[in-house]
Amino acid sequence: MRIQGGWAKAREMGRTEEAVRAVLAVLQVRGIAVPDTMRERILSEKDPGRLERWHARAVLAASIAEVIDEPS
Repeated sequence: MRIQGGWAKAREMGRTEEAVRAVLAVLQVRGIAVPDTMRERILSEKDPGRLERWHARAVLAASIAEVIDEPS
């Protein structure tokens, strides 16, 4: 069972890494500047739900703040 848990964790990590790349790719294609602090924040994010929201926002955002900032 430990091996199966390891595979599940590896798949989850792979999905998270792909979501991070997707967010950064959309921002790059759209020409939105990503300061180093924001890039590090995106790269360190582990919550798949948050990455999904950021990806969706990046498609229409005019700035990095519109992508990353969470509503109060």
